[in-house]
Amino acid sequence: MPAFVDDQRYPPRSLKHLYVLHNHPAVPTHLSEKDIAALVNVARIHGEYVETKEGRIPVGIVAFFSNSPSPGPTDCDGFFEYGLGSKDVVRWTPDGRGTWRRESAGTVTWLNKTRFRFEPK
Repeated sequence: MPAFVDDQRYPPRSLKHLYVLHNHPAVPTHLSEKDIAALVNVARIHGEYVETKEGRIPVGIVAFFSNSPSPGPTDCDGFFEYGLGSKDVVRWTPDGRGTWRRESAGTVTWLNKTRFRFEPK
């Protein structure tokens, strides 16, 4: 992910990162400590929150996954979500009717501003 977005339509450094998006190919895996550490680095560069009209939103990470073991293009079967500073990593999956179901995928324990311990479920 680039440290900054250069879009001539907006003043320099006016665009902020809100979510780090990526995928976990093949089979669903939990977000990793490496994923969360990348989020910590984004927050170090850009700040832990983004101010919006709706209020303060913590930067976060979303990782999509597929249940298919195929190496080719596959469907998205859900995603993991984590917001910086939160205790919970969440796994979102659709049920048979297409309604998104939220379940815990693990816990993050913060030791200080940059160090943490992640325990996936």
